[in-house]
This record gives sequence, structure tokens and C-alpha cells, in this order.
Amino acid sequence: FSQAQDGRTSDAQFCALNSLLPLSKGAIVFRKKGNNFFALPKILSENGYTTAGFDRDYPAFWNIQTMWRKYGIDNSHLIDFFNDNENSKIKVIHDDLLFKKSLESIKNLRRPFFSIIFIYSRGK
Repeated sequence: FSQAQDGRTSDAQFCALNSLLPLSKGAIVFRKKGNNFFALPKILSENGYTTAGFDRDYPAFWNIQTMWRKYGIDNSHLIDFFNDNENSKIKVIHDDLLFKKSLESIKNLRRPFFSIIFIYSRGK
């Protein structure tokens, strides 16, 4: 049984944040987007933690921005966060920039905090 079913990226995030396996058919982010989730960031946020997520994708990609809110990620840092004046509209955010900008932001989070950086292999 693959841990990333039809959602691939979104299912991997679902697994990581909810400690559950995805649906056997279809992507949770579309088939169950109306559900309430009891994800780790949501539990921590309800207990005074600042929560932040970092990913180099677009907000609509696999419904990421909507689902992150449902998972309790209060501070979403997606592709536009990495495309500032210095990196204006680059199409591929490389790991070094992803980590550099994410860590700069994490240093400024109100404590206690939970943060997660999603990276994906682009290899074959």
C-alpha cells in the first residue's frame, strides 16, 4: 500500500501532519476538503503555539493553502514568499533558497512554535 495515493504531494503532507494514511482512491484535499482535521499544527495552535509551513508550491496546487488552514497552519509561506524583489518570479525554487528564506522567517516566529518545511525529490 503506497503512502501517497492519488494526491501524491498532498497525501504526503496529510500523512505527515495528521499521522494517518490517505484515501485508497482520490486525493483527500479534494474529496474530503470539508472535513475538520485534528492535525498536529491545529492541536498545537489551540494550545498557544505559532504554526508555520513552508513549501515552494502555488496556493492552489493540490488545494494547499485551504488545507493548511484546516490543518492549523496559521502562517503559510508558499511560492510568492520565495519570489521577492531579489528573486522576482523565478519558476524553480532551489533547496538553498528554500532553506535560507525559511530559516530567516522561523527565527522571527513567536515562541513556542511549530514549523515544517516541505521538500520533494524532483529526480526520476
